[in-house]
Amino acid sequence: MTTKRNSADIKRSILIVLVLFLAIALWGMVIAFHGMTIDNLWITLGASTAIGLFSGFLFWQRWQRFTHISHFIPNYAISVIFMTAIIADLFYGLNFAFADKESTTESATIERLYSETHHHTKRVSRRTVVQGEPYKMYYVEVRFRTGKKKTMTMPVRQWSKMHRGDTLQIKISKGLLGMPVIRRSGCPVDVPRSSYSRQFYRH
Repeated sequence: MTTKRNSADIKRSILIVLVLFLAIALWGMVIAFHGMTIDNLWITLGASTAIGLFSGFLFWQRWQRFTHISHFIPNYAISVIFMTAIIADLFYGLNFAFADKESTTESATIERLYSETHHHTKRVSRRTVVQGEPYKMYYVEVRFRTGKKKTMTMPVRQWSKMHRGDTLQIKISKGLLGMPVIRRSGCPVDVPRSSYSRQFYRH
């Protein structure tokens, strides 16, 4: 009996970790798609949240099987978090995937250059993930002639050569849902591997 209970607890712990990673991945995709789209983030998230709030009433009971919690509020909140991310990814994904193949080049003026320090994640055991080594992400904030602003990540090689007031030529395509899509070749940003992860890529 104890063995079966321990096995069930292990399976549930693994499932919880997988669901957490799925939530992080879904919201990570929202951030990535937003970085390639010229839109009003609050409008996109507002519409996605409205649908998520409504769908939460439809799906909260299904989360009971996973959470083992009978109360409405926690299950509803989890449902809203997931559904909002899924709907936002659908908006951005469809807009990007079916954007016009042809693009135009628009001028944008650099208004701000800055960097932020982030951290790798490091797994120390099957259930434990801790904060790993720091690394920097590099950003450029530009203003288009239409007045719209956009913040984009840049590899440090390009970022270090830019200055405030410089003009960038950026390729833009019209998205399926009307939100302009930024076309960028190559890798738009490089995230250095941590020393922990590099050990698995040695030859």
